[in-house]
Amino acid sequence: MLFRSGRSMGGGVMLKALAAEPGLFAAGVGWASVSSLEGENFDHFQRPDAPLAELRASFRGRHGLPGEDPAFWRGVSPRPAFGDVTEPVLLVHGRYDDTCPPRWARATQRALTGASVDSTLEWYDDGHAFGPEFVAAMDRTVRFLRARMPA
Repeated sequence: MLFRSGRSMGGGVMLKALAAEPGLFAAGVGWASVSSLEGENFDHFQRPDAPLAELRASFRGRHGLPGEDPAFWRGVSPRPAFGDVTEPVLLVHGRYDDTCPPRWARATQRALTGASVDSTLEWYDDGHAFGPEFVAAMDRTVRFLRARMPA
């Protein structure tokens, strides 16, 4: 069995993969992950980059902005499907991440726990890209995977 991991946007992909294909992976690891709610990601990363009229005219605008069509945005988010996740999840996040806010990691971990997913959130005194705490975070990740991966 394989594990699924990802950093930043890849952490969001990891969560979607676990929710979409329960049992396909042995575990999931997300480092400095984006939000598990796509509307938050859109608002944080996309909306500041384009005028509202341009957003409405683009492909993303077909479904409305997150406030206009919340059902669509929840439907493309992994969080509502966390109840389908069967694998343990490790989230690794820097306390000083200014790209993916730490509140996203807390909310994702709370939602995973609320869905009875075996999940752990590990905090490090680092930013989005991990620098000084990289080795400690990687050691923790390796221990997590060794404990959960079949031999």
